[in-house]
Amino acid sequence: CTRQIAKVTDLAEGVPYFYRVAAENEYGVGEPCELTEPVVATEEPAPPKRLDIVDTTRSSVVLAWLKPDHDGGSRITSYLLEMKQKGTEVWREAGQTKQLTFTVEGLTENNEYEFRVRAKNDAGYSQPREAFSSVIIKEPQIEPTADLSGITKQLITCKAGSSFTIDIPISGRPIPKVAWKLEEMRLKETDRVTIKTTKDRTTLTVKDSMRGDSGKYYLTLENTAGVKTFTVTVIVIGRPGPVTRPIEISSVTAESCVLSWKEPEDDGGTDITNYIVEKRESGTTAWQLVNSSVKRTQIKVTHLTKYMEYTFRVSSENRFGV
Repeated sequence: CTRQIAKVTDLAEGVPYFYRVAAENEYGVGEPCELTEPVVATEEPAPPKRLDIVDTTRSSVVLAWLKPDHDGGSRITSYLLEMKQKGTEVWREAGQTKQLTFTVEGLTENNEYEFRVRAKNDAGYSQPREAFSSVIIKEPQIEPTADLSGITKQLITCKAGSSFTIDIPISGRPIPKVAWKLEEMRLKETDRVTIKTTKDRTTLTVKDSMRGDSGKYYLTLENTAGVKTFTVTVIVIGRPGPVTRPIEISSVTAESCVLSWKEPEDDGGTDITNYIVEKRESGTTAWQLVNSSVKRTQIKVTHLTKYMEYTFRVSSENRFGV
């Protein structure tokens, strides 16, 4: 080589090479000068594989793509996104990223845009990869829905005095409005009731639950695409209420009588296991146990004292107490 520049050919792509140069005259070859760093033979990368429109809003679009089949012999350092309105000729930069997805913001609603992406390495930018079609910028219309799969049989059981939570993932476009009802009563936040809603979840929490919190809870989701209602049943279980009055007394003899009553209106949310019958003699305040394991709603009380006046009471019991 007689000039101070040389082109080296037939290099293997992606392989690092060291080079050195030595001067030669009529007396021989001088000391060579070496590069301190290797040089990698590279070229521009191939275009990214496919460009997809993932989502749109009223002012933005989400794009995603795949890595190029070939990086040109050096690492892909970034991607360049470009866009133009449909019907125009000039592409302009929409943004740069190192990821395989990008959100273009600040777009005009109901306008139609085209997008493309280029990969970049040390040698420069690839040829562009355009999206399969243009896209109109607008909010999608998707009917609201809720995912109740996390609530077995859409039933929640809670012990009285404790808290329960109904946590439900929701979706829909635009983001749906959320309303909660217990039977016919619209629920609002109180000291005991908390309602928290985000774009993809709604959570209803009731603290210090009472038997009156039992019932069907209705979740209504509404947006411009439609209205949907979902139901979750809550049973708050606890001690039963009193037996239904009056307690009837019949078949009275000198030493016995028969007591009859009706089941309590509120069984505490679970089966009545037994009844407890007690008696109190006139003139005293002490109650005496007659029978604590009565299974029916009737009992014959015996061993009474002739001419003594008695008061009777009956309590119902379930597995949570009396």
